[in-house]
Amino acid sequence: MQGHLTTATQHKQLAQLYSVNGIPYSATVLMEKHMKSGLIPKDKVTLSAVANSAFQARDFKKAASYFGQAAKVASDPELYRRQGSMLLSAGDYKGAVKALQLSLVDNEESEGKVHFALIEAYFYLGDYKAALASAQEAKKDTSLRKNALAWEPYIKTKASNRGIRISNASSS
Repeated sequence: MQGHLTTATQHKQLAQLYSVNGIPYSATVLMEKHMKSGLIPKDKVTLSAVANSAFQARDFKKAASYFGQAAKVASDPELYRRQGSMLLSAGDYKGAVKALQLSLVDNEESEGKVHFALIEAYFYLGDYKAALASAQEAKKDTSLRKNALAWEPYIKTKASNRGIRISNASSS
C-alpha cells in the first residue's frame, strides 16, 4: 500500500503469501487489480492462479470466469473442466454443460470425470435423457463406475415421477 512493491513478481509473491496464509480473497483482489492495470500479464499461469484463489475464497462464479479465460488462452480442456466444475458449484447448470462439452475435446484423460460432472448438470436442468447418457459414459471409467451406477436409478425415478419416459439403457 505504501508503494514498495513495484514489479509483477513482487505482487504475485504477495498474492501467493495471501493464499498460503488463508487469505484467498485478498490474493484474488490483488491479482485482479494488477492484471487490470497491465502490470501482471493475463496468461494461463496467472489466470489459473487467480481462479484458484477465487475458488479458495468460495467465489465460484469468479473462479469459473478465470478458469474459462485461462482455458481460452491456453486451449486447455482441463481448464474448461475446472470451469465447468465451478459453474456446477455456483448452480449455473447451462454454463456448466457448455464448459464441460468444451472440455471433452481432446481430453481422453478426464473424459470420465467430465461425463460424471455432466450427469449432475443435465439432471438439475431436467434433461434426464442426457443425464442418463452421461451416466452410461461415466461408467466406462472404472474409478467412477460405482458412483455413476448410483445415479441411474435416481435419474430414472425422477424422470418417471415427472412423467418423462427414458429408455431402459443397460445398467452394466
